[in-house]
Amino acid sequence: MKSLTRLCSCNSIDSVSPISAILSCILALSISGHRIPNQIKNLKKRKERKMHPPLTPHRHPMCLEIIEEFQKCHLDHPIGKFFGDCTELKVKLLHCFRQEKAVKRKVNFEQSKKLQERLKAIRKEENAEA
Repeated sequence: MKSLTRLCSCNSIDSVSPISAILSCILALSISGHRIPNQIKNLKKRKERKMHPPLTPHRHPMCLEIIEEFQKCHLDHPIGKFFGDCTELKVKLLHCFRQEKAVKRKVNFEQSKKLQERLKAIRKEENAEA
């Protein structure tokens, strides 16, 4: 942090959150014409990891058992959940969500095909009458 304060000439860096201080220093460096390393530039480009969707049972009936196990793991390991105690269950949960989404996608595709066939039949009738 000291080298960062020296570069940015920002003395109040301890009173601000580290991330906002770093971002303001990067901005100050780029404005002053200093070359910004590629590693810092790439920080902006990285995608943030998304969390799983809400774990409500009515939205995910296929994954209900894994959801319950995952929530129980979080209750049993309030601190350990931050250090990977529940990671295996989260991987299973994400895999289950992917499978569930694939099933929903397939059902929606079949429904859309049926709807398209009905619309084609209706259009043919309208064209035949006209």
